[in-house]
Amino acid sequence: MNTKGELIGISTLTFKEGQNLNFAIPVSDILKVTLGSYSNKNEIDANNYFYKGETASDIENYSEAILDYTKAIEIKPEFAEAYYNRGLAYYHLKEYLKAISDYSKIIQIYQDIEQVYYNRGTVYMKLNEYSKAISDFTKAIEINPNYSEAYCNRGLAYEEGFQEYSKAIADYDKAIEINPYDAEAYFNRGTVYDDLNEYSRAIAEYDKAIEIKPEFAEAFYNRGSAYSYMKNYSKAMIDFTKAIEINPNIPEAYYNRGLIYYYFENKYKACEDWRKAHSLGDLNAKDLLDKYCK
Repeated sequence: MNTKGELIGISTLTFKEGQNLNFAIPVSDILKVTLGSYSNKNEIDANNYFYKGETASDIENYSEAILDYTKAIEIKPEFAEAYYNRGLAYYHLKEYLKAISDYSKIIQIYQDIEQVYYNRGTVYMKLNEYSKAISDFTKAIEINPNYSEAYCNRGLAYEEGFQEYSKAIADYDKAIEINPYDAEAYFNRGTVYDDLNEYSRAIAEYDKAIEIKPEFAEAFYNRGSAYSYMKNYSKAMIDFTKAIEINPNIPEAYYNRGLIYYYFENKYKACEDWRKAHSLGDLNAKDLLDKYCK
């Protein structure tokens, strides 16, 4: 009950190891169930496992969540929400083929859920299957023409998969038209201009992305790279440093800042940055360490 005495859920099980920790089915879900199906113990058990899975997912215990969603699906084979959530859990564990299988199962049950096509397209991107990703993002857009994230990701697939920059820019333009505060869309449009060596335009895009999302480490790094190409090393140094402050685990930022330190004849600082870059997995830094930092 809430403080007004209204029913908000019905407790269905207790976590023994927890202190007064109970799990409840929201009353909004209960009201969707007909009396005949509610009296079916299988329906109740499937929902119980589903909500246990959600609880495990909330604390990022994805392996446990998958076990619970699987039990829910075994009881209720057409449980679309369980397939969806299990697909997300598989995605977090980088088990991409299993995630695709779950999203595909939902599409067999329901053909018009744009989020499912979007998620499957995102997984295809992880597998570098850009044509399939574009097909899924396009389907999501057909269902929901104002789906800005789908335009943004389709643009990324055009850019990364096929270097079709005009199509990528058109999609980023559309994403920004729908949502002028989409920092990712500005960032992605900036990467296209980087690829086209239009560094001033790229910097303008990164400026906008940072304005919307001030802790956008990748945007600071990319803007720093663009400044480097324009030989504005002082501004590049500031941006690489800011990227590192936000995310200390970007090896390229240390590597490139090291190059600028070396350009400014600060060999000690340069070697310090290259060592850090190498410790984070940047193999190119080792060559510079061997050459300049012995």
